[in-house]
Amino acid sequence: MKIALAQVSPGIGDLKSNLLLIQEKIQQAITQGASMIVFPEMCLTGYPALDSLTQPSFVQKSFELLDQLILDSLNHDLCVVLGAPSPSSGIKGIFNSAICFSNGKILAKHDKFLLPNYDVFDDHRYFDSGESITTFSFNNYQFGILICEDSWNHPTEPTIYNTPYSPPSFSEPLDAIFVLQASPFQVPSQRTDQLSSVAKTAKCPVFSVNQVGSYDHIIFDGQSTVISSSGDIHHQLESFKEVQDVVDFPLDPSPSFSTTDDTQRLHQALIRGIQDYVKRSGFTHVLIGLSGGIDSALTCALASQALGPEKVHTISMPSRFSSSETIKAAKDCADLCRVSHEVIPIDNLYKEFAKQLNYDEDALNTPSLAFENVQARIRGTILMTRSNELNSLVLTTGNKSELAIGFCTQYGDMCGALAVIGDLYKSQVYSLSEYINQTNTMIPEFIINVPPSAELKFDQKDSDRLPDYAILDPILKFILEEKKSRQWIINKGFDKDTVDWVLTMIQRNEYKRFQAPPVLKTSAKAFGPGRRYLVTSSQFSD
Repeated sequence: MKIALAQVSPGIGDLKSNLLLIQEKIQQAITQGASMIVFPEMCLTGYPALDSLTQPSFVQKSFELLDQLILDSLNHDLCVVLGAPSPSSGIKGIFNSAICFSNGKILAKHDKFLLPNYDVFDDHRYFDSGESITTFSFNNYQFGILICEDSWNHPTEPTIYNTPYSPPSFSEPLDAIFVLQASPFQVPSQRTDQLSSVAKTAKCPVFSVNQVGSYDHIIFDGQSTVISSSGDIHHQLESFKEVQDVVDFPLDPSPSFSTTDDTQRLHQALIRGIQDYVKRSGFTHVLIGLSGGIDSALTCALASQALGPEKVHTISMPSRFSSSETIKAAKDCADLCRVSHEVIPIDNLYKEFAKQLNYDEDALNTPSLAFENVQARIRGTILMTRSNELNSLVLTTGNKSELAIGFCTQYGDMCGALAVIGDLYKSQVYSLSEYINQTNTMIPEFIINVPPSAELKFDQKDSDRLPDYAILDPILKFILEEKKSRQWIINKGFDKDTVDWVLTMIQRNEYKRFQAPPVLKTSAKAFGPGRRYLVTSSQFSD
């Protein structure tokens, strides 16, 4: 028989549109000659539906639409495996469920039993916990169902699940296991290894169907996968695209998939993140402050690729500290990306600020930190004004290295709707820029080769205030993503004073990140809802 994998991008909380999407995909599966169709986790509501799931009317409506889909199945012989909320008698009143139905009847219902409560996940806030793997029979085959985290092999850690972890038990022979997922993209990914472990343990193929699309800061890559009983990839759907494919079952002996490297997938993730954020926000155009530096150049290139150059407008806002080379580089970058570009000098505004605050000309030529920031805030005001005029979203251009240590100006370069590269360290910014230029030069070589500078003073370089990025970025990754201790990092050979300075700057600048725009999450730990510290807390470091 044939099994359809429906890799879709449901709207979060958009029950009516999701119902139509599911009905459309069911009809497509029938046309494709499929006997079964499998959807992602919580497909009816979209994932994560967050506090919509605390609204009784929303939950009740989802139950009613699920009943409608079950009733509709009287009109066809297709077996549907769908992710949706279902009623629970527990405290929360709902399960995160996979409902399997055909010919108007529910064949099985699996309730997610491992409810993640870490990083961007908050399942325990909304759902009651089910029990172990659910099995059912269809067409003389025996299938199992798991939902996303149920298939992961974390150690016993109650802080993750609010319940002791135990791996799923495969006590009876199964012909295949369906894993419904809403698993976010990150580099590197561990998802395939986890699914491979399930397949080898259960000694049967695994069909994993993952949600695709970007929702605020979270990007789902799809990459729905069929794993053979030996733990090898047999079939894989294209990443970051909505697609429905049909796989023969039992599996034929010829695998069908193509691989992509981490840089390519990172590029695809950011493209999808921009596209969906702009579209779901109700906008079509974006605006970028183009400085002649690599961060804004990369942001411009990504936006042009994601939306089309006709929907991207850039502004260069030079001051007396801007070199002729970077002014030209900004224009060259706009031309290479084929986006519109205007130049708005800010020196007169800079002088007017100084006049109102009783600063003389000498003070302007050797500005204090406060007057360095005045320049950034003038630029932020110009961008937001143009944004209103053009009905465009401003994309901020700061990277993760800068956000981590506060090397950015509140109400200045942090103004905007979306931090596109806010989860990329400076070293990743360079590697992704070079990757883009391999196929189509969009970022001038001058920008890639010139030492980075904010150009808020004469002859200023980032290295005047910061450790070399080759030193800073590994320290940041050890702290933010790998949770290594201060002493561990020092023992790795990093300078003690530098490590202490980085730890201090991360803590001191929590207030800036608290007011930052959403950051597209591409790593194991991005700034945003998945990393939670009070602005006024004293973060522990040993």
